[in-house]
Amino acid sequence: MGQSLSTLRWRRSARSLQELAARPAAIRDLSPNLSCEILISALENVAKYTSAKNQDITLVVVGGIINTIFLKSRPETHDVDFFNDNLPPAALKCLSKAAKSAFKRNRILGQGWLNNHVVLFVPSHIRRILLDEALEQHEVVFQAPGLTLLAAPWEFLFCTKLHRMSGRGVSTATSYDQEDAVHYMERYISLQSTAAVAQGTVRFWFGQYLPDWTTETEELLPGVNSMYQTTFHVEHDPIILSS
Repeated sequence: MGQSLSTLRWRRSARSLQELAARPAAIRDLSPNLSCEILISALENVAKYTSAKNQDITLVVVGGIINTIFLKSRPETHDVDFFNDNLPPAALKCLSKAAKSAFKRNRILGQGWLNNHVVLFVPSHIRRILLDEALEQHEVVFQAPGLTLLAAPWEFLFCTKLHRMSGRGVSTATSYDQEDAVHYMERYISLQSTAAVAQGTVRFWFGQYLPDWTTETEELLPGVNSMYQTTFHVEHDPIILSS
């Protein structure tokens, strides 16, 4: 019996997802340092490719791409990590080819420079929530005909940094996690036109996106407050701690 068209499309979509997901360890360990200029040039090449194929693709991004291009809080990052489970197979296939084309133009990028390995550790039901929230938030990291990158919700980005700093994340904490966290918090606060959020609010965010709030997580908050004050030259705490 022959395969249905829907089955074939699903398998093609799955292959495209696999191509864009985690790369072999030997490749990932190379960890290229990609500046804002390199990233924008690569994304422009992707956009030209997708636009030429009559595709207009929107991706939600997480991690260093946001800090490097949008917040300007880091000089470089290692890759562009995205998700959007609503992309049809044709768009995924086009995106995979566009990423390869950009790599051929500039091999400094590394083969896995545009990847969706976030899908390996964020459950699908959470990704659906995040996609809706990112579309509503509409913080544009990059935009050109054929391609738009939107930042994931700032609440989620902040929580993932806390989670990793607590030692419970899927990857080891890094030296820049706390600094990233305070920039995400500052952006959230500025959009809400408020000076601070309650600790209970942060814990509520955690409950939405991540599996557990621990003592280790809570103990990180004073340090985040302190770095926030130092970074943004303010005297108030961005997180009002529970007494």
